[in-house]
Amino acid sequence: MMKANIKHYGIALALAGCCCLAAIPANLLAATLPDTSKMNVLFIIAEDWSAQTPGCYGNTICKTPNLDRFATSAVRFDSAYVQALCCNPSRTSFLTGLRPLTSRVWNNGQEMDQRLPPGTVTLPELLKKKGFHTAVIGKFFHQVEYAEKQLMAFDRIESYGRPPGWTGPGPILTFPPVKRARRDPAPKDKNSKDYREWRQRNSDRYGDSGLAPEEEGDYRNAQIACALLKEFAQTKKQFFLSVHQSKPHTPLIAPKKYIDMYDPAKIPDPPALPDLKTSLYPRRLTVGNPDIFTKGQPTPQQVKGAIAAYYACVSFVDSNIG
Repeated sequence: MMKANIKHYGIALALAGCCCLAAIPANLLAATLPDTSKMNVLFIIAEDWSAQTPGCYGNTICKTPNLDRFATSAVRFDSAYVQALCCNPSRTSFLTGLRPLTSRVWNNGQEMDQRLPPGTVTLPELLKKKGFHTAVIGKFFHQVEYAEKQLMAFDRIESYGRPPGWTGPGPILTFPPVKRARRDPAPKDKNSKDYREWRQRNSDRYGDSGLAPEEEGDYRNAQIACALLKEFAQTKKQFFLSVHQSKPHTPLIAPKKYIDMYDPAKIPDPPALPDLKTSLYPRRLTVGNPDIFTKGQPTPQQVKGAIAAYYACVSFVDSNIG
């Protein structure tokens, strides 16, 4: 099957690995920018993407040719920072323009739609009011049940849970179920001791996912995006399309083709290994964490292996973007 890539279509693209907004004087904008009243927006969210990773930010090891090429004609932010370290408050911030102190969303367990100040307008709600056809592929807000009201702003929801009462069209493409590359099944009761044990067993996974690229959920999301972009081009709709890429979020696993691109032995030594006993809250050492190396102090070889796997995940996403 011939592979299509997201960025093969001529549109405005915003990559949001960890997003932030920058203020530019209005008079400078007016003097330098073309009319954007009919511009389309492709919004790509890649989870846990480090600014130190792409070649356009100076990395000489990680291969991101597509993003590097895009950066030559794009605006690159060198001093943009997320408002929070974890997913829910960070997403809430860059999708509402509010700091966590204002949004009152500080951790992953707080429901955004129950805590936002009255009258808060999210990015898709704003663009829908402006006449955009709004669509989302994959994750956007942290959880469906955390943002049922806000998700109603989307005209299309692909490969993502739909909020109660949403009446939009069904999926445009049918893909085989994505294989779950897990060594251990998750227990039914997520509050059980077994679930904590499962999280700890999987927290240190990195390397080959055991899947072909086309079996990965991120690849599938990219293909759905290409199909939607073709549809939008035919209908001439002004659109906002958000596309989710879960990598390089842990577990750091990717198709073997990308893992083989990086030899852990050739990864430079990190400046220092963190002491988990002093860098993590004691509770995190006992109940587990979805991130990596929470069960004990990693060896230098393990750290290099994880960095190599992280780069592989980034290169896989770069390939999907095209």
